[in-house]
Amino acid sequence: MLALRTARLLPACVALLLGGCGSEDGPQSGPLAEYAPPGEEVAAGVRAQLEGLDPAKDGWPTEVLHELAKPRLSEFVERMAEGETRALGRHLSPRFESTTVLLPSELATTYDVDGVRVRQARVLPREPHDSEALHRLVHELLALFDGEDEHALHTKVKIYTTELEPGPLERFTTMALVRLDGPAAEGGLLQVNMEWRILWDHLSDYEVAMRRIELALYDEIRTPGALFAEVTDHVLGGIPRYEEEFLRGVDAYHFRLDRLDGNVYAGQVGVTVGDVNGDGLDDVYVPQHGGLPNRLLLHLADGRLRDVSEEAGVAFLEDSQSALILDLDDDGDQDLAVANGPAIVLAYNDGGGAEVPHFTLRRRPLAAGPDKIKSMAAADWDQDGDLDLYACVYDKRGPLGTVPYPYHDAVNGPPNVAWRNDGVGGGGGVDGRWTDVTEELGLSENNVKFSYAAIWEDFDEDGYLDLYVVNDFGRNNYYRNDGTGHFRDVAVEVGADDMAAGMGVCAGDVDGDGDVDLYVTNMWSSAGRRIASQEDRFKDGQDAELRDDYLRHARGNTLLLNDGTGHFEDVTEQCGAMLAGWAWGAVAFDANNDGLLDLYSPNGFLTGSDPDDL
Repeated sequence: MLALRTARLLPACVALLLGGCGSEDGPQSGPLAEYAPPGEEVAAGVRAQLEGLDPAKDGWPTEVLHELAKPRLSEFVERMAEGETRALGRHLSPRFESTTVLLPSELATTYDVDGVRVRQARVLPREPHDSEALHRLVHELLALFDGEDEHALHTKVKIYTTELEPGPLERFTTMALVRLDGPAAEGGLLQVNMEWRILWDHLSDYEVAMRRIELALYDEIRTPGALFAEVTDHVLGGIPRYEEEFLRGVDAYHFRLDRLDGNVYAGQVGVTVGDVNGDGLDDVYVPQHGGLPNRLLLHLADGRLRDVSEEAGVAFLEDSQSALILDLDDDGDQDLAVANGPAIVLAYNDGGGAEVPHFTLRRRPLAAGPDKIKSMAAADWDQDGDLDLYACVYDKRGPLGTVPYPYHDAVNGPPNVAWRNDGVGGGGGVDGRWTDVTEELGLSENNVKFSYAAIWEDFDEDGYLDLYVVNDFGRNNYYRNDGTGHFRDVAVEVGADDMAAGMGVCAGDVDGDGDVDLYVTNMWSSAGRRIASQEDRFKDGQDAELRDDYLRHARGNTLLLNDGTGHFEDVTEQCGAMLAGWAWGAVAFDANNDGLLDLYSPNGFLTGSDPDDL
C-alpha cells in the first residue's frame, strides 16, 4: 500500500507518529499508538516504519534511481525554461547519444473555438541530434513563448515509469511528463504538454545523467488570455478573519486546536451554494474543521460576500465535512443540512423575507452511527414531493483508524445511510420525521465501502432516479431504481464500477447524445504507475491481474459514456480525460458557451509552507 500511495500516506503516517491515532476505546497497539510513552519497543517500531519508506532498504532500486533522476530532470527543465542552454550540459552524460526534435513540424488542430486552440502531433519525429543541436532545439521550443520575463514561464515535471536497462553499464529508462506554460510569443497564453522517454546513465551512487532524450508525445493549448479572472480578494476580502481562515492551509491549525473538535490534518471539506434570503443571488455556506466556525456568506449586489453566520445561527464549531443548501420542508425557502462528524444537523430557514435569514435547528440531528460523514446527496427518490437525504460515510474510527482491505477493492468500510423525509406530510419543519430506510430500499447491498461522494440521476431514462456512489480503495456502486422504490447495485454488470481511488463525480451529457454520462475523479499517481508497472518486482512478479488492478488505481480520472440504457463504456484512454492530478471532484459546465460541456476538476493533496511539500 505504501508503494502505491506514498504521496498520500506518508504525511498521514508522520502525523500519526507525532500525534497518535487512538480511539474512544483507548490507545491502539503498535508503533503508531496514541501518546505512547517513549521506550525501546516504540522506538524500534518507529524505526521499522521509517525504514520501510527507504526504497534502498525495501528492495526497490528503481525508486532509488527515481529519487536521483527527478531533481536532475526538474533542474534541466527549469534551466531550459530560463534560456540557460549552456547550463544544460551538466545534466548530460559523457556518453550522450542524441535527442529528437522537441517541437514537431506537423501539428493537427483538434479544437479551435473563440481563440482557444488545441494542437497535437500526428507523427512524432525520430531523427537524432547531438548535444550541440540540443541548444538549438531548446531555442526553437522557447521561441513559442514571450521571452521578456523568464520567470513568467512555469514548468512541471513528473516521472511515471522507471525501468532498468540490460547491459554491462548501469542504465535505466524513465517516462516523464514535462509541461511549460506562460505568455505566448504571438500574444495570449500557451501551454505545451510533452512526454519524454529518457535513457539515463547511473554514474555513481549519487549521480545520474541523461544519455538520450526522445519526444514521445506533444500537444499545445493556446488561449487569447486568461479564461478566468482572480477575484478572491474582492469577493472575500471584507469578511472577518479572511486571511486567518481562508488564506491559510489546514497545516496552520493542525495540533493547534482542541483534539475533541477533530484536529484533522487534511482539508477535504466541501462548500454549498444557494439563495438563502430569496434575493435572487446565490449565497455560500462554508463548513470548517472543528474549532473554526462555519461561515454563511450572503451574496451582495456588487459581487462581494458578507458574513452573517452568527446572526443566522449557523456558525457551528463542530467538525464539519460538507453541507447542502436545499428546501427540506417544502415551504419555498432554503434550509441547511450540515454534516457534523457522525451526524447531520438540520437547520430550517425561518423565512419571512428578512435580509438576513435565521435558522432553527431540528431538536435531534440525524445520526449515522459512530463514523464520520464525508458528504451528502439529496433527491426526491420516492417521488412524494420532498427531498430525501443520502450520506456517504468514510472515516471508520478516524482517518487511518481502519486500513482498507483489500487495498484495491476494500470491503471493510463503514455503511452509508439513506433517510426518507416524512416531514412535509407529517408535521413539517423542525418536528418533521426522518426515517432510516437504507435496508428497506436495498441500499445496504455492497454497503461496505469507503465512500466519498454520491449523485442522483436517471441514468437509464425510465423516469426514476438512480444513485451512483464513488468509493475510495475500490469499486463504485451504481444503485438502479427498479421503479418500485427499491434499488439494486448493478455497477459491475453495466460497466460502471470503475475500480480505483474514487473521490468525486459529476454528471452531464458530455457526448451530446441526449443521455447522462459520468465523470469520476480518482488519483493519478506517478509513484503508483512507476511501481505497479514493474512486472518482475511488484508483488514479486505474481498475479498479473492484481497488478493491473493497482495500475488502474493509479490511472486517474474516468469518463463513462452512457448508451442510453444505463450501461456505460469507459472512453478515458481515447479522450485523454484521466490526467487531472490527484482529483477530488468535478463539475460539468459549458465554460465558453459553445454548446459543449467542459469538465473542471480540482486536484492536489496535503500542502504546507515548505515548497517541497506535496
